[in-house]
Parts: sequence; structure tokens; C-alpha cells
Amino acid sequence: MKTIISIFIALSFFKVSIAQDTIQEMFGEATTLMKSEQYGAAIEIFADVLKIAEREKVRKFSHIYKSQCHRYLGEYSQAIEEINKAIEMDEKDVLSFFDRIHIKEEMRDWSGVISDAEHILSSDLTESQTGNAHYYIGTALYFQGKYKKALKSFTKSLKIQPNDVEVLYRMARAKEGLGDYESAISDYSSIIELNSTVISAYIGRGNAKIMKIRKENNDIVVSIWARDACSDFKKAKELGSNEVDVQLSLYCN
Repeated sequence: MKTIISIFIALSFFKVSIAQDTIQEMFGEATTLMKSEQYGAAIEIFADVLKIAEREKVRKFSHIYKSQCHRYLGEYSQAIEEINKAIEMDEKDVLSFFDRIHIKEEMRDWSGVISDAEHILSSDLTESQTGNAHYYIGTALYFQGKYKKALKSFTKSLKIQPNDVEVLYRMARAKEGLGDYESAISDYSSIIELNSTVISAYIGRGNAKIMKIRKENNDIVVSIWARDACSDFKKAKELGSNEVDVQLSLYCN
């Protein structure tokens, strides 16, 4: 009798091992398809994995990767649905909340972005994650036209990660929204000092200089800053931008 029981246990273990190997192979195939941007095919296999997988970690990451595939396809409601399932399985995983923020950004769900970022800030975070949460709040406020509030969030983010080009760029844009072109120009210049190949910084600085000219309406300032703005637009063109042709025709002739 003991022999029969031992054989049964061994066979059961063998079946489980085969099943786990099959699941791992399917999961690996799905992630490979995802990396090669075959998102629809990857979604189908992740769905099959979820039908048979029992391990929580496999199920969680199947939901996460399935969500990302839907996001890349622009299927945002399905992406939200899948990432919500992953969050329900592990509410302490702040990375899943960041994933949901990225989806909500693309959906332009700015109140949703703020809600998730504020939730993240109540968690145990690394400095980088704290800085990123403030950045996302600032970005959402910026797109809502709340430039002063956005600047407060960007300032908090910049204190944690002072050389973050994306934060500096958003700060500059918010300052432009407030009509503080001089300060915006300074931020764009800081970006260029950190990385002289950031095309958007040259375009932004050039545009801010032009806006400063219009605001001050001073012929002397127009002469000086127009030349200066022209050099920024030329540099952006030199770096490969196709977005400055209008500025070049207006201010560089």
C-alpha cells in the first residue's frame, strides 16, 4: 500500500513539474513576442498562462505584461483592467502603480495620475521613486493649466534629482505658462549644460526668447534676442529637428 501511495505521489509531482515547465515555456514565449512587438500574439499566450498558472508571481507578471501589451496597442481600458488585477494581488508593489500612471498619462486622465502618485507618496519609497511621484503630479497639474502648483511639485522633484533633464524641461514649460520667460530660458540652458544634444531644449529656449521679445516689445531687445533665438533654432536643425523650419524662416533671414 505504501508503495502504491509513493508511486502516486511521485507521479503527481512529475505531472506538476511538467505543468510548471510548460507554463514557464509559455511565459517565456509570450515575453519574447512582447519584446519583438508582437503584442497581440503575446496577449493571447499570457491569457493562456493565466488559465493554468497557480503561482502568484507568474499570474501577477502575466497581468502586468499583458497590461503593457494592451497599452502599446493603445487599448487603454484593457490595460487598466489588467494592471488593476496585478495591483489587487500585491498592493504594496509601487511599480505597478507607476505602470498605471503611465497608462493614465496616455489617456490624459490627469486626476487619475495625481491620485495614484499621491498614493505612492504614502508608501515606503526610494528617493528616486519619491522624486518621480512628484514629477508625475507636476506633469498632471501642468496639463491641467495649474502652472504654479505644477512648479511646486517639480521643485520637490528637482531637490531629490537635481540633474533630471525631464523635470527641468517641465519646469521651463510651466514657467513659460506663467509668462516667466527669463527663468524658463535659464532652465533650458541648464538642460543644455547637462546634455548638449537635447533638441527640445534648444527649441524651447529659442521659443522662450521670442516670447520674451514679444512681451517686452523693445526694439533693442528684439534685435539681440532674435539673433540669439536664431542660433538655438539653427542648432536644433543641425541636431536633426524638422520642427523649426517655420522659426528659421521667420527669425533667421
